Amino acid sequence: MRIGIFGDSYTIFNQHNNDHLGLSWVEHLSKIHDVVNFGVPGSSFRWCYELFLKHKLEFDFCIVVVPTPTRVYIKALENLPNAPPGHFFADPLFRDRFKQFTSDPTVLKILDSVDVWYENWRDHCFENHLHNLMVRDVLSNDNVLVIPGFPESVEGYGKPYQNLTDIQYWELAQADPTFDYYHIQCKRKCHLTEENNLVLFSLIKRAMNNKEKILNLDIKHFKKPAKSIDYYADPGYAE
Repeated sequence: MRIGIFGDSYTIFNQHNNDHLGLSWVEHLSKIHDVVNFGVPGSSFRWCYELFLKHKLEFDFCIVVVPTPTRVYIKALENLPNAPPGHFFADPLFRDRFKQFTSDPTVLKILDSVDVWYENWRDHCFENHLHNLMVRDVLSNDNVLVIPGFPESVEGYGKPYQNLTDIQYWELAQADPTFDYYHIQCKRKCHLTEENNLVLFSLIKRAMNNKEKILNLDIKHFKKPAKSIDYYADPGYAE
């Protein structure tokens, strides 16, 4: 079967120093199917959705990991030299960091205009409405499995431990109850331990066989980390 995968770092997060963490769920899936992974860390759902619409007919089955609706697609940045990819989330921390590495006046002008929009007239309610409509449109397709990446990713599905963000935080808290997510650099492939990447792969296989449309994530399916926090993360992410 030819499978297309769309999403953010929950579909593709593989650093140079995490080979010891086994296979990701995508790598497990690639062993038994022809998989094309369109995932990019930090992606907004609008960007994922547009890719899905463009490529969905190329596949027998599609898996869509839905990012948070708070991420913004800055299309004006695409194809500009010295610019971040337009699909990356546009929160103030990201923009401030990027401004330190570019002096391109066109890029800076766009980022400054995003600051004004973000801080003064952004309409979160309407964005959430559009987000939910895009999710519903994805679900209206045949041979699609949607996986909630965040509590707010899928309308009516934001229950405890039913999204990948809650599960990855739960993992870190089990490894070290004092962890501070914003001051570590995650090393886990797709932000899950090697054991839980295998668990997620098994849940996806079962959902595909049962023709489920939304993956039923439950913390009871997942395993507590077997190693210390240092095995899964490095300190100093937000220094």
